[in-house]
Amino acid sequence: MLPQTPTPYDGLHVRHADVFPKICVRCSRQFDDIRSFIAGTTPVFRSSGLMEHKDPAIGTVVILIRNCTCGTSLALHCKDRRDRSNKGIARRERFAALLALLTESGLSPETARAETVRVMNETEES
Repeated sequence: MLPQTPTPYDGLHVRHADVFPKICVRCSRQFDDIRSFIAGTTPVFRSSGLMEHKDPAIGTVVILIRNCTCGTSLALHCKDRRDRSNKGIARRERFAALLALLTESGLSPETARAETVRVMNETEES
């Protein structure tokens, strides 16, 4: 069996556990942890909803924005998972170069990203 491609949420943790339970202000739906939040909400604008935010006081924060089933957008502040080492920086540069090559070759951005993730993961496993 082939290994499952990681979701963009693997290894994602909130900055402060006391944000749970997270309650939707519109419909009062309750989310008890990050897993129930992801499972009980939908992506915004066909994206992962993950955004990097640089805060001079606390450093890099990842913001996860998803829609509750009632349509209200909800956000969580999560810890930065990026590898900031030289190896991590080089890996992101290779990812960006391969992604650009595939999109310039005519693949849709979604397909190019999926293929880039697949190739990068296969390369690391070898």
